[in-house]
Amino acid sequence: MLRSILCALDHSDASAPALTTAADLAERVHASLHLVYVDPLFRARLAKTSGSDHRLRTRTATFVNDVLGSADAFDVLAPSIHVVHGEAPSDGVVQIATELDTDLIVVGRHDRRALDHVIYGSVSRGVVRGSAIPVLVVPSAAAERAHPSPAHPILVAVDFSEHTPEAVRLAGAMAETFGAPVELAHVVEGSQSVPVDFGGLFTLSDLRLEPDAGARDAARAGLRRVAASAGVDTAEHIVAVGAPQPELTRLAS
Repeated sequence: MLRSILCALDHSDASAPALTTAADLAERVHASLHLVYVDPLFRARLAKTSGSDHRLRTRTATFVNDVLGSADAFDVLAPSIHVVHGEAPSDGVVQIATELDTDLIVVGRHDRRALDHVIYGSVSRGVVRGSAIPVLVVPSAAAERAHPSPAHPILVAVDFSEHTPEAVRLAGAMAETFGAPVELAHVVEGSQSVPVDFGGLFTLSDLRLEPDAGARDAARAGLRRVAASAGVDTAEHIVAVGAPQPELTRLAS
């Protein structure tokens, strides 16, 4: 069960969907909400000046009220506020989440230019890699979608690693909260190029072999076992073939 949720934000429009998602989750499950302000490098010194805490709280309250469309949203949520400075904001987010013993970290994903990634890196990627706490990454495009509902299934990517059961259990808890179905998906990496030599005359290198039906059936059986061991009722078990990232993106869309 989600008792405590931490949301990382930077007061930009891109972090608004993450805040909306975190606030919605906190309200639905009656969890406490913690907000972590990720301070850009060039403003870190300003944030440490006298009176900065009060100004930050005021700015955060205004941001929360504007994003959630209510003049008293900040007071109703009553979140605690923390600030992350320094060159590795993702480490600070993970550290604060660990100290607060939060159950979920919600972080937005910026669609930054390549140069910005060189300068700032990716906070969301760093949090995912460095956190032992479940992380929910909310893309900026999520602002165009409605809140989760029975019409929006929760898709769980399954790679049959040691982390799979916990991911499925968390998805099950969120699905129960939103009244949404759970779909498990596994991508069988296949369709590999295989060179074929025709008696030394020439080589055909674009022949592609697809995984056989046995591999797909085994994956479906594995998905059923995962769902049963996690105690989660699933609406569908999906097995796709190809490269995991684009296939999962396609399935989620």
